[in-house]
Amino acid sequence: MRISKIALVAAAMVVSAGSLQAQENCTEATQAGMQCAVTTGLTATVPYLAVINKDISSAVLPAATVFNMNGYSDAVAGPTLNIKANFVWTLTATTAGFAQVTAQNVSYTKSSADLEISNTASGTDWTQMSSSRVLATAGSAATASQDVVTRYRVAYSWAKDLPGAYAATVTYTLTAP
Repeated sequence: MRISKIALVAAAMVVSAGSLQAQENCTEATQAGMQCAVTTGLTATVPYLAVINKDISSAVLPAATVFNMNGYSDAVAGPTLNIKANFVWTLTATTAGFAQVTAQNVSYTKSSADLEISNTASGTDWTQMSSSRVLATAGSAATASQDVVTRYRVAYSWAKDLPGAYAATVTYTLTAP
């Protein structure tokens, strides 16, 4: 029992000595006009931070018609993405493609390349979607708020597209280059 008390007192003395070494004392005599000061160092960590907000959660592509069946549908507005990031960033888009459609005992999965994306309000500079990351846009600096407009269009084909509802999901990812 006595050995435990001695060990406990010795451990307390070691801890006290360590904390005394970290202390800073002011030893100036206090006289009129004299100041005594000590300093404290501070650190703060700011990690990579980003937020993406979107104004809509889905968009409906125009239906195929006899006029666009061997071409592209009219463009439709996708979400406007509002980006906040404290770093230079890259925004990419991916899709796993369209869900399989079955009609008249035939199954068909529409290619993700049939879906195209544009990040211009006028719908120019179209890029085919894929399961690999497609560049949507890049920010050259940190931003408190930057809007990225997206638009979609889809290719239709007489020979491939069976009657049915084709659905796809687009995932947007913000990364630091």
